[in-house]
Amino acid sequence: MHAYTYSGHPVGCAVALRTLQILDEENLVADARSSWTRCVHAWVSILTSARAFMREAIARGLYSRVRGDVVLLAPPFVTSDDVIDRAAEILAAATKAALSPV
Repeated sequence: MHAYTYSGHPVGCAVALRTLQILDEENLVADARSSWTRCVHAWVSILTSARAFMREAIARGLYSRVRGDVVLLAPPFVTSDDVIDRAAEILAAATKAALSPV
């Protein structure tokens, strides 16, 4: 039989179960959903150029990933409201700058 060291290992299973308990006890999934909704509502402008937008966002201290014309945002579950608010401010400023005529 071939097995991996992490397949069904009691310590790995205990860690996974405790992680699920923490996610549930601290309501992290609902908090993440709330943070995402907050960010989306703050960022209502439609981007015409993701690259121009990312240049503006990076200049303001927000780093993300761009795929084509899509900006990928994936803040951790534990991101504070202050950080989400700051990211939303940067997104709004970068959007305005990217869409402004030169």
